[in-house]
Amino acid sequence: MLRSGVSRLDDFLRLLDREPGRRRDLQRCLTVAVSEFFRTPQQFDHLATHILPRLLRERGRLRIWSAGCSYGPEPYSLVLLLQQMTPERPHYLLATDIDEGALAKARAADAFTERDLRNVAPQWRGEHFMSGRPSKHALHPRLRSRVTFRRHDLLDEPPEADFDLVVCRNVMMYFTAHAKLQLFENLHRALRPGGYLFVGDAEMLNGLPEAGFSRDAVGFYRKEMGVS
Repeated sequence: MLRSGVSRLDDFLRLLDREPGRRRDLQRCLTVAVSEFFRTPQQFDHLATHILPRLLRERGRLRIWSAGCSYGPEPYSLVLLLQQMTPERPHYLLATDIDEGALAKARAADAFTERDLRNVAPQWRGEHFMSGRPSKHALHPRLRSRVTFRRHDLLDEPPEADFDLVVCRNVMMYFTAHAKLQLFENLHRALRPGGYLFVGDAEMLNGLPEAGFSRDAVGFYRKEMGVS
């Protein structure tokens, strides 16, 4: 409101109705863009040693959705894992976010910081990243091309379906109880039976309906077979 030069809430609401650009500015102020490669490494270790091998045995070509991908470290972490495990397989990896600015940065993949890469193994940094601007690192173009980025509203737009893995980490912690329930139902719908939901380590589904899911490990839930 201070930036817009108004002091009354009703005046601000009228301004938002009148000027769509103001809504986008407000949305950017409210969006939390915090990410890094392999955030919470122990969870990614479980993904690499248990979840992905199981899924790869079941389906040769995986469909993976990184929901709320921010500026890209999460989906590109998945790309790095799949590159090591199945370098020749053409997996489908969709990454979505509501913030167009974050998506533009994710598509470019040329401005990752040392903090972004602090959990990336030195060998992988040498193989898959290039030094660009001072203190910035760029992902190799051959890996950037393996992710499809798209704007998507997790609450108001229906998701694609038949995913083997949906990664939605550190997103729902900012939602109200009602919004969490709606998000949980949308993510459940997006998974195929037997597919996995991967959430943040602090995002247990306690207090939300868990029918149709079984808990696998901290942050991992599997959609039960025979559940649509």
